[in-house]
Amino acid sequence: MTLVAVLAAFTLIAAACGDDEEPAPAPAPAAPAVDTAALEAAQADAAAALAEASAAAEAAAEAEAALEAALAEAMAAAEGQVDPEAVAALEAQLQEAQVAAEAAEAEAMAAAEEAQAATAAAEAAQAEAAEAAATAEQAAAGPTDPCGGENETSTITIMMDWLAYWSWAALVAADDQGYYAEEGLKVDIIAPPSAAEPLKMLAADQVDFAINYVPALFTARAAGIDVKAVAAHQRNLSASLFWLPDAGIEGPQDFRGKTIGATAKLDENAYLDTLLEREGMTRDDITIVDPGFSWAPLLLEGSIDVAYGVAPSPASMKGIGGPFDLVRLEYRDYGVPNYPWLLFVSSDAFLNANPAATCRFLRATDRGIAYAYSDEATTEAMANMLHGINDGFAVQTNIDHSGLMRADFFDENGQWGKLVEADWEAGRAWLVERGLLEADSTVQVSDVMTNEHITKALTAQE
Repeated sequence: MTLVAVLAAFTLIAAACGDDEEPAPAPAPAAPAVDTAALEAAQADAAAALAEASAAAEAAAEAEAALEAALAEAMAAAEGQVDPEAVAALEAQLQEAQVAAEAAEAEAMAAAEEAQAATAAAEAAQAEAAEAAATAEQAAAGPTDPCGGENETSTITIMMDWLAYWSWAALVAADDQGYYAEEGLKVDIIAPPSAAEPLKMLAADQVDFAINYVPALFTARAAGIDVKAVAAHQRNLSASLFWLPDAGIEGPQDFRGKTIGATAKLDENAYLDTLLEREGMTRDDITIVDPGFSWAPLLLEGSIDVAYGVAPSPASMKGIGGPFDLVRLEYRDYGVPNYPWLLFVSSDAFLNANPAATCRFLRATDRGIAYAYSDEATTEAMANMLHGINDGFAVQTNIDHSGLMRADFFDENGQWGKLVEADWEAGRAWLVERGLLEADSTVQVSDVMTNEHITKALTAQE
């Protein structure tokens, strides 16, 4: 490095360390204190190194001037202007000047490197100060809400799957305990006039959410209806067959010659056909009757041997004086994929326009289901509250429902709401296999379900 280059480096370092350009450490309100002492020490080290480097540069300049003078005298001696002894003396001076210049340049370069290191330390200390100040500001403002900014809407309407029973508990609890209000939401919970109404009302923009089922979502999407599941209310396939404990039936191998109560619903019949095929039977091996809503008395009186039902069905049998300990066969153990049962369903249009409100709605509902199961007294209080909404179910029936349905609400980690994509893929394949979805349908799992909103909601709950 030439002396000129060294001096140029000093100029740049001075600009970086000068008092006029030095940024003051950012204030840190109510946060980890910035190490201002370290910052000031680093800046002082840089200034000292700069001064040392400047002194070394000046010494190098003086040595170079002496060198030039000695060279001039040497040139004069070479022209015979002085005697040989003078020439020898000048040569000695020349060598001394060269050594001095080299030493001064080396010292200047070392000082420059020291100054650069000190400047880097000062900049690092300044960066640390800025980061600490930013951390302090964030701490003072509180944690960032994963749900995002303000709600896009303050009112949400949801249509349930049936009259008020235990599946309503999460929402009723969230409303009663003020969880929705804490999220800035007013939630209207309404019962459907019929089983087909929730998706119709959703398609007509008359409600924002509906409780519905996997097969119906694929069918609706295939028909061009904008529907998408955002949370699993009941994570397990609830479809089952029940029989009396003294019916002499050990399993489906004993169904031959029996009368099975099943409605005309397409998915219900597909469940039965899947089981029969798995067990090497056909419909010719059994008798099928449609019990309507009277499966429990028909089963109790012996008019049917086996009845279709869902997880809370034993409570209905108990309610008419029959045995609570019905034998249950779950279709998910006999070839039907374990896709989720009850779903929170909305539309892409609503979800895209209201992501923050959706997240907070799910977050409050998650708190609601946790509250409903928090202890026996709370569960009983919720059973009474649901009875007040729909007196068609006795308080004890609601309590029985809570126990029968509990395992379907929470996964093995005690978490509510997450959707398992692999279960949906298996469900889609089964729907195609059973003819409930066209084989060439372009509707994919990603078209009818998303974990985006429930993931944010559960993260915000932690």
